[in-house]
Amino acid sequence: MHYSREDFNFHSLGATLRGWLYLPAGKQDDLPAVIMAHGFTATRTMTIDKYAEAFAEAGIAALVYDHRGFGASEGEPRRDVNIFFQAKGYRDALTALSERSDIDANRIAIWGDSLSGDVSLLVAAVDDRPAAVVIQCPGFGREILPSDTEGRAIAEYSRILDSDDILGLPRQTSLRLPVVMPDPMRQPSNFDELTAWRWFIEHGARLNSGWENDCQVSSIQLDTAYNVSHCAPHVKVPTLVMLSFEDEIPAANPEVARHVYDLLPGPKQKHEIAGGHFGLLWHPSELFDEASRLQKAFLLEHL
Repeated sequence: MHYSREDFNFHSLGATLRGWLYLPAGKQDDLPAVIMAHGFTATRTMTIDKYAEAFAEAGIAALVYDHRGFGASEGEPRRDVNIFFQAKGYRDALTALSERSDIDANRIAIWGDSLSGDVSLLVAAVDDRPAAVVIQCPGFGREILPSDTEGRAIAEYSRILDSDDILGLPRQTSLRLPVVMPDPMRQPSNFDELTAWRWFIEHGARLNSGWENDCQVSSIQLDTAYNVSHCAPHVKVPTLVMLSFEDEIPAANPEVARHVYDLLPGPKQKHEIAGGHFGLLWHPSELFDEASRLQKAFLLEHL
């Protein structure tokens, strides 16, 4: 093993967010780094820690943490999925990691899977600190929506994320539902797909995963409805998008992912893989090996 792991905690929106920092073996200074958070309701033990290990083996420090209100992290209400709360978490992680003497603050990338891929683009659109972005199987939406060419939306998103009182802003909250159920026709859940049930139960049921099978979704009231297509034109840093042409999750429509990718103005790479929405999250697997190899190469090139 050519890396070490230590606890790394930081504060965001009045809560302590808990993570692990993976460091390449040997005393080093000015390390490149990547900040990683999981997708919809998942926790740091549910495969992204394996990506962090692969990055650390390649000489890249990796911070993996649980979103506010999930897993080991604090935050009330528990398991509240809110894209702006999670974007604020990424930004606070950037601040905390940049303060370490062994990390090069100018060479920190952000990484997101599924919904966190959407969050990552929002962060990179409003914050000039990320040096690169890696996204896999992004949850960019069900249908292609127009981009805001005048920039009003991104200005509003920036104001929200710069606010000292994000938690106090008016918002709407959905009913609390299970994330997955074996028979969603009998009991509603956030995911109807059998592949989602298999992945969440396999990984979330593991000892000390911190995952629980329920959540609510909240959205801050906006003048311009949130749409990742408003963010993509403002992301100028190198971006890697890995999508599955077999993605079975409606909110991760590969046609939408291709459209958002085309809106990115900066250096970019796209890889389309098999395996569906959860294919890159099964470890060990050939798909994981392929994805981690491509992502390591991208990060080493751009950090």
